[in-house]
Formats: sequence, C-alpha cells, structure tokens
Amino acid sequence: MKHYFWLPVVAGCLAVFCLMLGFPLGASIPDTFTAFDAPGAGSDSGQGTSAQSLNENGEIAGHYADTKSVVHGFVRHKDGTFTSFDAPGASQKASLGTFPRSINSSGETAGFYQTDPGGVRHAFVRHADGTFTIFDLQYSVGTVAQAIDNRGEIVGTFVVNDAVHAFIGHKDGTSTPFDPPGSYDTAPQAMNARGDIVGYYEDIRGVFCAFARYQDGRFDTFKVPEASTAEGEGTYGISINQNGEIVGYYNKGPYHATHGFMRHADGTITLFDPPGSIPDTAAHKDEDGYEVRPVTAPTSINEHGEIVGYYGDKAGALHAFIRQKNGAFQTFEAPGASKISDLGTSPMDINGDGEIAGFYYADPDGVLHSFMMMRPPVSTAEPVKVQNKAR
Repeated sequence: MKHYFWLPVVAGCLAVFCLMLGFPLGASIPDTFTAFDAPGAGSDSGQGTSAQSLNENGEIAGHYADTKSVVHGFVRHKDGTFTSFDAPGASQKASLGTFPRSINSSGETAGFYQTDPGGVRHAFVRHADGTFTIFDLQYSVGTVAQAIDNRGEIVGTFVVNDAVHAFIGHKDGTSTPFDPPGSYDTAPQAMNARGDIVGYYEDIRGVFCAFARYQDGRFDTFKVPEASTAEGEGTYGISINQNGEIVGYYNKGPYHATHGFMRHADGTITLFDPPGSIPDTAAHKDEDGYEVRPVTAPTSINEHGEIVGYYGDKAGALHAFIRQKNGAFQTFEAPGASKISDLGTSPMDINGDGEIAGFYYADPDGVLHSFMMMRPPVSTAEPVKVQNKAR
C-alpha cells in the first residue's frame, strides 16, 4: 500500500518488547503496541530498524543498519521471528546496502539495493523462497522498486538523461515504462493489490500533480483545488486502496505548509489536518529557533478507508494519527518517542485488519525503533463530510 517528503535515517538497538500505548494527544485506543528491532541492528546514531510496509498477514518488511552502519533487509513474521537478507551484490559499505520498500500477501518483498562503486541503485523482488529477480531498465543510471502487488508485479522509477520515469516490472522479469501525460519527472508511490498505481509528477511549469494509473492503462490526473501552483509545490498522491480511494498531501500558504487530502472514488476531495497540528499560518519556531512549518503527511489507506500518517506540532515534533472513515481522528505516539523537532512517531502502513506498522525515534539519544500496533475492528460508517470537487 504505499517517497515521502520526509525520509528518516535509520537508527536503533536490539530489543523486542510489548507495551501498552498511551495517547496524550488524542482519543485513547485500547490497542497493543509492540516495539521491535531487527537482530543485529546497531545502537549508535544512524543505525537501527525502519519498518516500511505491512501485508494482510501481519508480516512487516523494512531495513536496518548494523553496528558498522551497513543496511540490510528484513521481514518480521507474524510470530515475531525475523528473516534478514541482502540482495546479491549489495554493497557492504556504511550507509549502503539493501532497502525493502514493500511486501505483498505472499511475502514477496520489493525495493532497491546499492552496488559498489558509487552506490548505484538497482530494483529487486525477493520471492518467498529467498530467490531474487533484479530489474535494471535500459540506459538507466538508477532503478528503484517502490511497491509490489499481490500478483507479484512491481512499480518503481528509473533515471535516464537526468529525468525520472516510472516502470511496471512483470513477473517474467520484463518491464513496461510509463509516464502520465504532460509529465517531466514521474514518482509512483504505491500500488494496490490489483495493480492500480498512485503517485505524482512534475509538469512543464515545475508544479507537482497527482496521478492514478489503473490496471487497464488508463490515467487519471488531478490537483487539489486549494493547492499551491508555485514551482516546486503542488499535489502529491501517496497511497491507494482497493476501492480506488487515494490519500496524499498538498502545499498551501506560506512556509511551504503541507496538508492532507483524501480523494474519493467519485472524484470528490476531502481535506484534513489532525487535532494538534498547526492550525494557522503564523510563524512558529522550535526550541533551537528554527522555523517550524505545518506538516500533515498521510502515508497509507486501507480497504475500510482508514488513513494513517504523521503530523507536526508547533514545536516541530512528529506524532502519529489515524483518521477513520467517518472522519474521526485518533492521535498517538510511541512510549519514549522523541519530542525533538523533526523526530517522533511515523506510521508507514495500515492493513485491512487495522494493524499498523512504522517507526519512531526514542529519547534521549534519538535512536530509531520500529513498531507494530494491533487494534480492534474498524468502523465502516460513512464519511462525515465531502468537500471540494476535484478539477
């Protein structure tokens, strides 16, 4: 289900433990919160465990940096055990290695790895039996797999002549390049189980527009009407569910603020920001005097219309949110999560059972850990309000 405008570095330490979650920022939820680190994860700055994707079986894929800061892939299974792996030929230098981005219902993972010299990126699929399929498009100087669907097909990006293009990688190892009409750089972000793709692209004026590419090859491009039309700003599609509902964020106002949106299957758009996020356009600064901009960043939507993501408060710290289908919000943070600007709790994915996976930075040293949160059955009530017909 899932390029975020904020991409954290990895850090962490070895531990697996369960905690009941507290919710000082919003409605309380009787959930079970499990924090974890991959075996072998380092505990110094720039090391640790970063969960990236969650499938319908409760399996989590991500990466961790070891005690030498080399990055490896992992799958955390439903029973809490781990499988660690490296793509064939992956660099063993600090900050380089293997980076899974997505896992499907069969346990296949997709992502990219870097090779020596220079850390060139190559896309991969790791199959459930441990074998790999590698994707390198012709003339590409870097290829990344961003998501994998339940058929085993992937979507990602490749770079040719300083331009970024999208591709679909097929099970037989072949690939199909694509770009939305009018695009100059294309950034697919997520793929639902049947192969519908969502992302964003840059137009001739340097403005970002969201797109959906459906399994039959049709494109649907759109902008949030309120979104900025300044160069380098716009509308960003981030996740799409089985019903064709899309979530993402858009820029608006001064300070390059970002706000959340949900685009319904009928093309209408609902705008939102969680409680606790910055509600105004005033200048805010963190404790070190740096400017804090409003941030709401949805990262995933499940088949029930539940949305997860993170938002920044007036001090710049990041907190997690869940937006239910009826428009109600629940906000939370991991126990011990840092309150330092640009750090905090970041959910990355939510599955159909309402399980959530993500990561957080822990105080006092900003070490990164991952988490799994299990929740009660979701409400299927209709949205409270639908606003702003898409243009």
